[in-house]
Amino acid sequence: YDLIEFDKERKENLNINILPNDLAYVIYTSGSTGYPKGVMIEHGSNVNMSTDQVKLFDITDLDNILWMAAVAFDASVSEIMLALYSGATLVIPDDDTIKDTVRLCSLIAETKTTVITFTPGYLELLPIESLRSLRCIITAGEAAYAGKAFEVIKNGIRYFNAYGPTECAVCVSTFEVLTEDYLQTNIPIGRPIANTQIIILDRDLNPVPIGCKGTIYVSGKGVARGYLNNPDLTKKSFITLPNGNTQRFYNTGDLGEWTPDGVLLFHGRKDNQIKLRGFRIELGEIEGVLSSIKGVRNSCVVVHQGKGRKKELVGFVVPESNLDNAFLQKELSKRLPENMVPRLWVELERLPLTINGKIDKRALLQYDWNCNDEFIAPKGDTEEKLVEIWSEILQCEEDSISVETNFFDLGGNSIAAMQITTAINKNYGIQLELQEIFRLKTIRELSNLIDLDIWIGDEEKEKSRFEEVII
Repeated sequence: YDLIEFDKERKENLNINILPNDLAYVIYTSGSTGYPKGVMIEHGSNVNMSTDQVKLFDITDLDNILWMAAVAFDASVSEIMLALYSGATLVIPDDDTIKDTVRLCSLIAETKTTVITFTPGYLELLPIESLRSLRCIITAGEAAYAGKAFEVIKNGIRYFNAYGPTECAVCVSTFEVLTEDYLQTNIPIGRPIANTQIIILDRDLNPVPIGCKGTIYVSGKGVARGYLNNPDLTKKSFITLPNGNTQRFYNTGDLGEWTPDGVLLFHGRKDNQIKLRGFRIELGEIEGVLSSIKGVRNSCVVVHQGKGRKKELVGFVVPESNLDNAFLQKELSKRLPENMVPRLWVELERLPLTINGKIDKRALLQYDWNCNDEFIAPKGDTEEKLVEIWSEILQCEEDSISVETNFFDLGGNSIAAMQITTAINKNYGIQLELQEIFRLKTIRELSNLIDLDIWIGDEEKEKSRFEEVII
């Protein structure tokens, strides 16, 4: 193809009358449902978001902005418009460069890129020394990693954490991380951008108090027209409040809370809540605590149901150095209830990412963390009986329970431990203490104790009968 000689083209604006309510673009998102839906964004929404970002990030025609996001994702709109609205240069890498962190770092250095937007997961892969040309980093798409954020600002690079759904023209709030924020473990998503209102409501659409969690609703210039050819979903997602206010709010489905100083904290998606053994759990809350533990560089928690097992939490951790699973569980137990502490752990060099740079949880669910576990079959009547008891109470297949498997790795908890203790005492006529389940943890160890207890018990009975005869 012949190269376009831009210098010979006309430079004045096209003589086309564009109104704020005219449609700017339609971008498809599956969100959490898995069903693509076309989000209709108007020109006014895009102009409001883009001009606010140009001002906030101090973008000028001297900046070089790297286009990281695939064109199918709304983050690309922000990157493109930052350049178009300011006269900055847009650096466009090919797909192979984005997939190769070494090549990307070389491109950043060669082009003297100054502003870039990453997902936190992708930024985590990059050594800070390769980002020296940058003056501003924005992260979005997932919860920010506090450790990496402070590493960035220590090296003199401004760091912004941005938040926003596709249905609200990419971005609705931002937070600049400063040195004095070093105690933050959950990096805030900040305050609303220009001409935007954010409220947090409960299930009855009533505002929640400061410091309480609720669902994030957004109104203002950025809110989309709705979903293309889907009036029912539009009506469900874009609502007016029952207080008589005609203002349209978009229900993000995300959980958040206001801090006393008016900053918004993000607590994950509402549909990222799971129900496990009768308890409702927010996986994002577990990940937030994990990220605050010294030595944890990156983490993700998923729910998995293995063959013959109940659902259980699995923690994936990228450590800065060697981390002991018992240490992680102990630290989590200080701030979380027992039912929110994973018993299965996998240590990885890096977390897998999707094409748009987010953590690939589907790939994590395919990970066989038990591949190195050696199955040890029961020997003797006691071990076989204990396998039967554990299988019934823990709802596991008998052939999936190794006698060396940790009670907690099979989904055990305090209630199950009490049930097992009761069943053992009833079957063997002994007084096994609940604490022994927590201390010994495996069928083999419990079996040894039970056999010893029975033997000692029989000895005591024989000794008692012999003393009665002598008397």
